[in-house]
Amino acid sequence: MKRNLIIAAIAACLIILAALPAWGESWQMAGGDRTIAENETIAGDYLFNGERLVVDGTIRGDLLVLAGEVVINGKVEGSVLGAASERLQINGAVGRDVRVAAMELTLNGSIGRSLTGWIFRLSTGPRSRVGQGILGNFIELKLAGEVLGPVAVTANTYGQIGGHLGDDLTIRGGQVVWKAPLTIDGRVTDYTGLSANPAKVKGVAIGRGYVARQERGGNFMFIFFLGWLLGSLLISIILYRLFPKSSWALTEPTVLNFRKNLLAGLLSLMVIPLLILLLGSGIIPYLGLVSLPLVILLVLVYLMLLFFSGILVNLWFGRLIFRSRLHPILMIVIGGLILAVLSTLPLLNLLVVMVTNCVGVGMLLRGIRFEFRDQHQVDYRA
Repeated sequence: MKRNLIIAAIAACLIILAALPAWGESWQMAGGDRTIAENETIAGDYLFNGERLVVDGTIRGDLLVLAGEVVINGKVEGSVLGAASERLQINGAVGRDVRVAAMELTLNGSIGRSLTGWIFRLSTGPRSRVGQGILGNFIELKLAGEVLGPVAVTANTYGQIGGHLGDDLTIRGGQVVWKAPLTIDGRVTDYTGLSANPAKVKGVAIGRGYVARQERGGNFMFIFFLGWLLGSLLISIILYRLFPKSSWALTEPTVLNFRKNLLAGLLSLMVIPLLILLLGSGIIPYLGLVSLPLVILLVLVYLMLLFFSGILVNLWFGRLIFRSRLHPILMIVIGGLILAVLSTLPLLNLLVVMVTNCVGVGMLLRGIRFEFRDQHQVDYRA
């Protein structure tokens, strides 16, 4: 998991550094191990790409961070954006939003607006404050402070809710423990199917009631999943029958190929959304009307990569299990069925989906690169 976040940070850094000359003098850059002293003020946005950043002073703009560890004891008047492969700790104040991917986020201070992220472990202290709500996906979640806006979260393995929530709470994922004292001014909508009614817990007060619900469209989702699985297997078989040599070469289950495919897929799946964000936000100037067509094109490319990522993975996983001893068609079917079962398990589904998507996209991109290279090779001996 940490390794994935580190690679994602490197990918994001490459895109950001490519666009830096266009951003102008309002940005300051730093790396390595950096401390912004208590009496120090950064007059503008601040980009940090390094091991560790400690903010004891003030950043008057946004903080864009790609680092291992970030500790904010002072003040960031703008937003905090980026990734932390180890830990992000906010003891001071962030004036606007926090949008991060992190292994761990600990909040003991305040966030002026909202907190959004994909975070392995989120923990907020009793004196923490979030002004406009929390939205995100977490493996572990512990809330103990004040959140004035709505909270819509998924706690995949463990959730603990306490403190004061000033609006509605929508919770999905695993079992939730209601930790007194807890006050929720709005309605609690529980999709976990595992948690007890918090209104029955001593020290818990809910303003607009508790509703336990199931995810809508359960039968439809099962039918959709089954259709998706059968379609994936069918397309995988057709692709193999059309291009048997290429499919067999690309799905060779070696450690070296796995690393290459995983890295290529992960970089692509991280770089393309960041590039879409940069183009759509207008940070990169001089593009004008070209930005919108480029954004649409990149979105389509991203969706196509995700859609077709599982085609080669079925054969690759079948070969990985059976060491290429069975007929390829049989390995495609069995490998695809096993992956489908693994993707439904509560604790493994996220990891399985992430790895297979990255490996599948990597195989597709490497296959396209090889095909392009073969088509454009020139025989200079003639």
